[in-house]
Amino acid sequence: AKDSSAVKQRQLRHKLIAKHIATWALRAGAERAETEAKYLDRFGKKRPDVDIILGHRRLLVDVAVVHPTCKTYVRDASAPLGACRYMIDVKLDKYDVMASYLDADVVPAVLETYGALTSDCISLFKAIANYSFEDPYCLWTREEIYKGLVLDVSTTLQIWNSRLINAHITYIDE
Repeated sequence: AKDSSAVKQRQLRHKLIAKHIATWALRAGAERAETEAKYLDRFGKKRPDVDIILGHRRLLVDVAVVHPTCKTYVRDASAPLGACRYMIDVKLDKYDVMASYLDADVVPAVLETYGALTSDCISLFKAIANYSFEDPYCLWTREEIYKGLVLDVSTTLQIWNSRLINAHITYIDE
């Protein structure tokens, strides 16, 4: 029961982070910000977490939360954000063909469970915030959009991390 509950909670944390990114992209005036679009991969079942169109740029965003002390990443984690770098490479490889076909950029939005954001994630947030200048009717300032993205994503990450820890402690106590 513990494993299935933890998996579901990690999946929910993942989906909520993707939804925050899509919501803020729309607030910034994005023409499109759709989560888990099913029709993008003509040859398989790959679905990036968010498909964003900012003017002439199409971004295929795939979210990942990496725990650097996990056995899979511990060797890479000896360097700052090393575990995240490994996951970024995985995401870039996964969506390379799709991005080429769609004339899009793959943007791995990778975070550490401890809260660190990768430079790709920060660049994504800045690109979304900067796009607000394109819409003269945007109700949000660039700073509000950027801070909103960072706050919502970071808060969601930490809240769901604590829920995962609490679920594990409850399981041990039973």
